[in-house]
Amino acid sequence: MPSPERTLDVVVGGSVMRFERRSVAEKFARGVLGTRPQGADSLKLAVRVPAGAPAVTNPDGEVGLLLDDKLWVIGSAQLATLNSSKITPVSAEQWAAYQRLPDLALR
Repeated sequence: MPSPERTLDVVVGGSVMRFERRSVAEKFARGVLGTRPQGADSLKLAVRVPAGAPAVTNPDGEVGLLLDDKLWVIGSAQLATLNSSKITPVSAEQWAAYQRLPDLALR
């Protein structure tokens, strides 16, 4: 759904993920609403996903974005590229040390 900041909000488990790039938000949404529903502003903003957010990849090829110093596994280098995120390889130890955001399966 459109957000008040000219971005796109995706509701996940009663919380909002605010995406700067519509094309990235659409990969995680079941659908896109043309107008913001009444009551949407009462939902908690959990995380912002800015264009160009740093991305990391582990030795197994998993990819995640670093948002507020937390790792959000997105599983795809293509998604990181779509978000204009530079991907930096990290060791398995570094990958495991990141605090995690909930992983979302692509729909």
